Amino acid sequence: MRSLMLTLALLGCGDATQSALTVATRTPTAIEGTFVDGATTLRFAAAEVSPNVIDLQFDVGDLSFTSSVDFTLGSGEIGSSQQRLFTAQDGDRMVALYHALADVIPAQDSRSRAEDALMREISLIAVAPRDELIPHLTFFAQRSWTYISCTCSVQYIGSGYYRWAGRYCNGGCPGMCGVGCDLNGHGAYTQDCAKHDYSLGSWFSASDDYLFAPWNC
Repeated sequence: MRSLMLTLALLGCGDATQSALTVATRTPTAIEGTFVDGATTLRFAAAEVSPNVIDLQFDVGDLSFTSSVDFTLGSGEIGSSQQRLFTAQDGDRMVALYHALADVIPAQDSRSRAEDALMREISLIAVAPRDELIPHLTFFAQRSWTYISCTCSVQYIGSGYYRWAGRYCNGGCPGMCGVGCDLNGHGAYTQDCAKHDYSLGSWFSASDDYLFAPWNC
């Protein structure tokens, strides 16, 4: 067990708001901790309960998520407590948590299964539809993703659409199944994630890409 504290000062409107990440447990099979963003505390936990099967728990203030990911079967599920709608602030807090953890958790090839599932799940929840209840959903990989190029260019992203996509394209990384351009733009770039980024496809359609697609960049 290892305890790790990172404190970040975020400046806004002339005032300093403290955000703090605490990783209380980090072993080859489990990671858990908290992230304080202003007055809201986020709690996260991921544990490999059997080979390649990860159970996850997230609390974003008074909103709770549970999830399970089976990397062997390529299946996963997620559900919320449905105490309230998932708001834009909730999404922003999940994005902030993702970036804070990215400074602690290594790139994909060096992650444990629990760490990989945690980062993938956070990035998926971070882009969930705003101001909606998130119902219980089950995802299946079935190798259903279609990769696109990592190089910024106008690309075919499926369903008859062409859009700019790739690393550091149009001020971001459209098409990457993740948050922002973390890890220097490395990640999985797929058609479904690109359609989601351009509001041309659903969160559900891109969910298996977020959870299971190996990096192609």
